[in-house]
Parts: sequence; C-alpha cells; structure tokens
Amino acid sequence: MIYPSMKLEAWCEMTRLRVEEYQCPCCGQTFKTDVPVMTKDSFGLQSPIHECGNGYWTAVMRPRTADAKMFWDTII
Repeated sequence: MIYPSMKLEAWCEMTRLRVEEYQCPCCGQTFKTDVPVMTKDSFGLQSPIHECGNGYWTAVMRPRTADAKMFWDTII
C-alpha cells in the first residue's frame, strides 16, 4: 500500500472518491476514510487504524486500470 503525499481534497477530486464515515460495532466510535491510499491497481481512502479488539481499518476503493476494472466486474 502506498500513501500518496497529496492533499485530501485534491486526491478526492482526482480519484472521484468521497470521504465516508463508519461506526465501530464494538465501541460506537465514528471514524472517517480520510487517508489517501493507492495499490498497484486501485485508488482509495482509508480510515486510521482503529484499536478496538483487533486493530482494523476501513477503506473505500476504486480500480485505476482497465485490467483491474475487468477483474472487479467479475467479483462485484
């Protein structure tokens, strides 16, 4: 996972993603997907790691290559 050093607003505009809010089912804490991330074939926004029980994070992603989109279309 790559963490681009780009302002959140510019990242959202470039990737056509928007910040989402999620609530932890264990503790009720609300957290946002406001950390820009990129993988080999996807753009995304990730939440900070949440340490409630097992550490986890949530992300919203979208494919960034034609091959990735074809793969995503087969599983979604």
